[in-house]
Amino acid sequence: MTVVPILLLTACSTGTSGVPVPVRSHQVTTVGTTATRQPHILVFSATGDATVQSLNYMLDGRTITVSPATLPWRVSLSVPWDGARHTYSVTMNTASGDVQLLAILDGSVLTQTGGGGTGSGTEDLSGDFAG
Repeated sequence: MTVVPILLLTACSTGTSGVPVPVRSHQVTTVGTTATRQPHILVFSATGDATVQSLNYMLDGRTITVSPATLPWRVSLSVPWDGARHTYSVTMNTASGDVQLLAILDGSVLTQTGGGGTGSGTEDLSGDFAG
C-alpha cells in the first residue's frame, strides 16, 4: 500500500453570520500500482584481498563479464517492481587470498558466500526474488 502525502489544512471561514465555521480536511490513502512503485535496487558486492582472475554476473539471463576486476568490487542494478520472478548469479574465479561475495536487495542481504586460501578457487552466488 502506498500512502500519498497530501497537505492537510484546518482552517476557519466566516459564515454568513460572522461566526467562524471550521473547515475539515481528510487524509487520502491510495494503493499504488506496479507502474508507480520505485524499482528494486540489487547490489552485488565483493570484498577481500584475493586476486580476481574473472568475474561474471547475470540478471534475468543477461550476463556481464567484468574485466579487469579488482577487490573491492560493487555494482548496483535497477530491477523493475513488476511482480515477475527475477534470477541472478555471480561467479568469481580467484587466486590466493580471501573473498566475500554478497547479493543485497533494497538494503537486505539475500545471499552471501566466501572463501579463501593459497590456491585458486571459484565463488558462486545465485538466487531469485519477486519483482
